[in-house]
This record gives sequence, structure tokens and C-alpha cells, in this order.
Amino acid sequence: MKLSTSQSIRAVGIVAALVGSLMAAVASPTVANASGTWTQQSNAGTGQWSAIASSSDGTKLAATKASGGNIYTSTNSGATWTAQTDSGAGYWTSITSSSDGTKLAAVEAWGRIWTSADSGVHWTAHSDVPSTVNGGYGLWRSITSSSDGTKLAAVRSGGGYVYTSTDSGTTWTLQSDAGTGNWYAVASSSDGTKLVAAQYYGTISTSTDSGAHWTTRSNAGSGGWWTVTSSSDGTKLAAARNGGGIYTSADSGATWTLRTSFYSSGWTSITSSSDGTKLAATRG
Repeated sequence: MKLSTSQSIRAVGIVAALVGSLMAAVASPTVANASGTWTQQSNAGTGQWSAIASSSDGTKLAATKASGGNIYTSTNSGATWTAQTDSGAGYWTSITSSSDGTKLAAVEAWGRIWTSADSGVHWTAHSDVPSTVNGGYGLWRSITSSSDGTKLAAVRSGGGYVYTSTDSGTTWTLQSDAGTGNWYAVASSSDGTKLVAAQYYGTISTSTDSGAHWTTRSNAGSGGWWTVTSSSDGTKLAAARNGGGIYTSADSGATWTLRTSFYSSGWTSITSSSDGTKLAATRG
């Protein structure tokens, strides 16, 4: 279907803002083609969709629901979808994929980190990381993966930490150098060595050694950070505030520049092309 005026894609510089109903609460997973039109894929049903991940060629997709639903996968670019019941129903907040779409990792808000090695058919819950912190106030917010799916990083809010894995999620390490915080987002370079993470009530931090050590990047300011993304080599980064603008960095987070001039708030998600020159963001 054609997007209505309120759903159109608007581009300013390198930023494309996807607005209207294409938010976390879209009716069903939606797929774009080169003509700029969108097709609603009703095969997966309706619900409060929270996240979606894709293989590098776009044929394998995985989407999660935030309202106690299943993880859904597609192997034909979204034409049809399958509910993957092995992981059960959960309040899923984030999902990530290896470049070939075989290795997936997802997090439940008040639950576990889950991984799959067969494109989402079978899932393993990892109990070596706590399902809750601070009496249940700490929620899993975001997870990211290297292109081969071996290096993962996940963050949680409410006084939580950054956790990393170097074995596709089999074991996890709490990275204390990042400190506790209200972590909301994390993104990775394709080799998993460079990470960028952001706190809602704090600042952006970066790592160049797969999360072992972190540097606070105060140049972009603090507060309201909701989403981050990275180019494949980790040099070009972008971050967006739910209560502010979109910022970009071309030096792995050392310096940041405010880029948006048309919307100053409400950003919910941002993603990048592999070279970091093209960005797409959503606001609601």
C-alpha cells in the first residue's frame, strides 16, 4: 500500500525519518521495496511489534512482539511469516541477527537473553545472566551482534550493566568498566570490536575492545538517549534522543554533531547502511 502523507519518508541530508504508524506498534511487519512503497504483511497477525532484524541480503527476517507474543521469522523477505513457539511468548524488546540470518539473539524485558543457531526454529535461554535486577526495575532494552553472530552485546536499564559474549551467547561477561546505568541502546561494528551504547539518563559511551573498556562521550550531551547505530567499521555512528535530536559522529564517537533541523523530539529508532552514509530513523 502507498504511505499516507503522515506516513511518508522524509529526507534531510543523510537522514530519512520514517513517521506515522510505522512505529513499535505497527499492525504487522512491513517491508519496503525500491519504489518507495510499502506492503503490509498481515500473515503474522497484529500486535505491538517491538523490533525487527534482517540478514544482509534481506531474505531472512525476524520480528518480536512487546505484548507477550512470539518471535516471528520469514525466509522470503517478509512475504510469509512463521511463529516460532520454541522460545515461548514473552515481552520481547530487541532482536539481532548475523549477516546470514542463521544466528539470532533476542531479549525479554523482564526475562532472559535467548539465542538461536537455526534462524529461529530452536531457542536457548541463557541463565548465567540475571533475569532481573533492582527488584525487577532493570529491563533488557537492546542487543546487538557481530556479522558472524559470535560476538554479542546486550544492555539493560534501571541500574543495569552492559553484558557481552564472544561465543554466540553461550557464556556472558558483565562489563563493569561501563558502570551501572539506565542503558537503553547498543550497536556494534561488523567484527564486534567497536561498540556504542547509550543511557537514557546519561551519556553515550564507546568501546574499541568488544566491551572490556569504555570511554564516556560527553560531547553530545546527556539525557534522553533512546537508540544508536553503527557503520560496519564502527567509525560512523548515529544516535537519537527521544526528547531531542539526531546526532552523528564520523570518528567512532570522539565528537558528535547535531544533524536534525526539522524534528527535535520523539525519536524511537535509527539504523544505518554498512558504510554509514545513509540513515533511517523513526519517531512517534
